[in-house]
Amino acid sequence: MKKLITGFLFFLSFWGVPASTVSASTIVNLVAVEDSYTSSFFPTDNHGGTGGFEIMDQSTTTTHILEYAYFKFDLSSIPNGANLIGADFYAYIQTYSAGGGQDIQSSVFFVSDDSWQESTITWQNAPGPDSGVLDTQTYPRTASWLHWDLFAGGIPAEANDQLLDSDDQLSLMLAIAESMTANATIGGITKDGLEGYSPYLQLEYESPVVPEPASILLFGFGLIGTIFRRQNT
Repeated sequence: MKKLITGFLFFLSFWGVPASTVSASTIVNLVAVEDSYTSSFFPTDNHGGTGGFEIMDQSTTTTHILEYAYFKFDLSSIPNGANLIGADFYAYIQTYSAGGGQDIQSSVFFVSDDSWQESTITWQNAPGPDSGVLDTQTYPRTASWLHWDLFAGGIPAEANDQLLDSDDQLSLMLAIAESMTANATIGGITKDGLEGYSPYLQLEYESPVVPEPASILLFGFGLIGTIFRRQNT
């Protein structure tokens, strides 16, 4: 009897707190909570809440104009300990202009500084992007959704730290690709524009799940009770 109970207690000590396993993946779409764009030609102007954004790389004989778009997302709905396996940024593009017949390409970057606000961001106070282009996409020259794969170069080891950091926010910057050799402009819709066309972030993640040991415990206590009853009869 003692050997049986001792053996069972050893069994519980091994299985009572099982190792974490990973659940099936979950996909969520997170609409931008803040967005705006900045212009080197109007360095102190704020463009938040206008309903549209613009990115630009235009050169003339006297000036070089750059415009960048910024997007911020709230990630507080993603559970603690989640493992990101996919991240895509979507924006609806309405207008374009490009010289030399070139295809228009745009690039997306991480921005680690989430302190900016759409109501106050300007060219002068905007945070710079983190080093390295995440993805570059070509605009099809017709109004449509365009998406950039944030893990196009593979899922970096620091992906969870970059995206799911302590402030539960993620910022991205969109710019005309450096590979463009001609003047180019792209215009898109912000969260304050047409309903149903807000920029959004699509995340796919796996959540850690710890199996409940309740069934094992109930079985064990039932087995011990049965043994005691049989010995007392």
